Amino acid sequence: MPYCYDPGAIEALRGRVDCLLAIHERGGLPVDVRDRITQVLRASFAQTVEVRRTGRITHDGFERLYTELLIMLGDESLTRSFASRFDLAAQNAAVFPGADLEPGGLNLSGQTGFEMYRLYQAAQYYQEALDRFYALSPTIWATLGGPAGQSVVTQATVTTWFERLTRASTQKARVASQIAGRYVGFNRPALARRVIERAYTAGYLESVIMSRLMLKMVDALPPEAEAQVQQIMQETQARYRLALLEMREAYESVTDAQTFLGIAPDFVPLPALDGADFRQSNAFEALMRRAQQKVEFAREREERALNSAREFDTDTAQFQSELVEIRTTYENQLADICGLFEGDDGAIYPAITRYGEKSGQTRVMADPCGATGSGALHEAIGALEGSHIELRQVVVQMQNVIESVEIERQRVAQQCDLQFELADYTWRQSGAVADLEQRIAKIRFGMDRADRALGHFNTILNLGLGGGIVFGVAAAAVETGVAFAELEVISKEREISELERDTARWTTEQQCETLVVDGNARMAELLLQLNELELDQLRKEIEINRAYAQVNALRSRARRFEQQQDVAQRLAINAEAARNDPNIRIFRNDAFLNADAAFDDAMRAAYRATLVFEYYTSQSFADADRLFFIRLVSRGEDNLEDYLADLQTDFEAFEQEFGLPDTRVMVLSLKDDILAVPYVDADGNGLSAAERTARMHAALADPRWLDANGFIALPFQTRLDALSPITHNHKVLSIEAAITGSDFGDHIARLYLEQAGTGVLRGSDDQLKFYRLPPRVAVLDPFFNGSKPFDANVYRNGHLRDRPLVNTAWTLYINQRSEAVNQDLNLQALSDIRLYVYYTDFTGGL
Repeated sequence: MPYCYDPGAIEALRGRVDCLLAIHERGGLPVDVRDRITQVLRASFAQTVEVRRTGRITHDGFERLYTELLIMLGDESLTRSFASRFDLAAQNAAVFPGADLEPGGLNLSGQTGFEMYRLYQAAQYYQEALDRFYALSPTIWATLGGPAGQSVVTQATVTTWFERLTRASTQKARVASQIAGRYVGFNRPALARRVIERAYTAGYLESVIMSRLMLKMVDALPPEAEAQVQQIMQETQARYRLALLEMREAYESVTDAQTFLGIAPDFVPLPALDGADFRQSNAFEALMRRAQQKVEFAREREERALNSAREFDTDTAQFQSELVEIRTTYENQLADICGLFEGDDGAIYPAITRYGEKSGQTRVMADPCGATGSGALHEAIGALEGSHIELRQVVVQMQNVIESVEIERQRVAQQCDLQFELADYTWRQSGAVADLEQRIAKIRFGMDRADRALGHFNTILNLGLGGGIVFGVAAAAVETGVAFAELEVISKEREISELERDTARWTTEQQCETLVVDGNARMAELLLQLNELELDQLRKEIEINRAYAQVNALRSRARRFEQQQDVAQRLAINAEAARNDPNIRIFRNDAFLNADAAFDDAMRAAYRATLVFEYYTSQSFADADRLFFIRLVSRGEDNLEDYLADLQTDFEAFEQEFGLPDTRVMVLSLKDDILAVPYVDADGNGLSAAERTARMHAALADPRWLDANGFIALPFQTRLDALSPITHNHKVLSIEAAITGSDFGDHIARLYLEQAGTGVLRGSDDQLKFYRLPPRVAVLDPFFNGSKPFDANVYRNGHLRDRPLVNTAWTLYINQRSEAVNQDLNLQALSDIRLYVYYTDFTGGL
């Protein structure tokens, strides 16, 4: 500890201060006694200066010292909790009675118990300092409104005691975020949310109380003290904003799904590989290289942290070094989120407000973050704009179909010489009768909701380009929660599947059968199209919700990093505070914080490599559970470097047993495999090649294959029984497409191939493993009649590389509606379309 203290003496002094406050508040004292008590209390809440021949000596008051002591103890507990990872000898252990502290809490022991025990202990120390303030605040408030000259708080009270109270409150909020993160690690999301919700409410109320009290002081203090009090109030609010942003970010990261280091165990983090270089190493080797680089970086920072004295050196050289390190650390993180831009001086700067004046482009922006064409926020905004456009397309398509319904109603009514209403068109669904008027009213309600959301997002995105990106107001636009919308999607899919189209018909008592039959069929098709568009609208709303959440989270992180940098720089500049509060130096030690961040990043990289190892080899990594217990990069009985070495050894053993994967090809014909045109007719007579081609042409012209975008969508599957039974681990390498026939126009076309279903891998032990990967689309440039006039890489696409070859839901799309190069492609002149799916596998024994 930096200094010693006597608990008994502190209790006695606290009692004396309470007694003096009570006497002062009661009043009726002689003037000299009252003035003496006021002077003593003012000294207790601030500082006094003693002038000696040797110089001036400053004496901190009791309340300042008492709060400082509690904060120091809280910082010490917080630092020891973080430092428990570096406890190589495992000497720190404690029993944590979590069930007594939280409803549904966890009882822990050992080093984990010590870590959580210290976190809760830190929160209690900070809370004790605040409880003292709450107990005294009624008296302080009363004296501020009393006669002039009798207030016990002064300008010095704000600069000494209130500043410390603000630190206690914001540190308590940060502790809550750390506690919630530990509960997430135990897969207790409800407990984590409860901790953050409680701390967030407390932090917000404390910020309001502090601001109100300081505003009251501005009115009571002399005018010359007003400027400093207002400055301190602004700094106080900045600290609160930082703490609240950190809690919001922690809250948004809590998920009900079981995760390890924020990664779901059934997620396969396939890396982006070079689609043109098919000799490139596989996904595991690519991720392994990244993990080793991150581990090396984390090791360097760990060594620096272990060797550091964990304190800021206040000499000039070290001070400048600390400032540069702080600036570099935070601005590198901000550049990843906000992007970079080139200043007028030719230097490269992160796109943040601090450097907005460095170029003409950013000078006109209130906040250039995400608006300079690079950075994660720019990409997230692009995804949000794309979802916005897609939703508007769906709304337009729905309006067009509704107008088609009205046209059809009028046509049938005119032909039958009857007055049909939309309510007269009925059908049966799940045994119940529904009518079209009610269905369209429901769809119009959904379209209105989508229009309101689109209006909000248009306003927000327009603001984003000119005056800083404002996303807080977008909460009002998000009317459909993701979970609710996903349930609606499931319900709508069920409705579509249960729609009995053969019962859909106009209801009339008069004979108009000949004229209405065609109308019934047309209206049934429009009804089904409306249902499918409504389903597509719900899906697009879910995408917008998620895209907005991603943008908002990135923006919050950027603001939090900027505010963290400001706080860290103020602490570094205030050398006197660094000397007087050594625990700030420990907690804010840049090497220590960077070591923690680098270690977490390396752990996630190692876990990703483990998941891809298990996917690539179709076998488990027996030592994967070791990651739960590793605490250091290169030290200790088990560490991250050893873990990666063992993972690499297992991979080499796999290659030793099975060798390198072989490359094979699966040929899929549009006529034979995707459309499955039969070779015989219904009577068993064989069909000629020309007859089969004619049937393929008829299928391509059938409107039932058109999707909501107007594309021809041809679904198909790939099956395991089509592959060699002695091979396993069949994964896509690349894909080519070939078109045969005539009338190709300029011999350039494009096809889309989507994989969206459940993938199946057969392991070396013949056990099947199933994977549900996110949908992904490959854009194919086909060659014609065997001719490849361009470079081979133009025709071979690796966008689906390393995904399972066997999949339940492939779709081949032919877009002649909006794909310009397909406008001159005559589908009725095709002989066939063939997909050459190159894949890799391993060969086992016979």
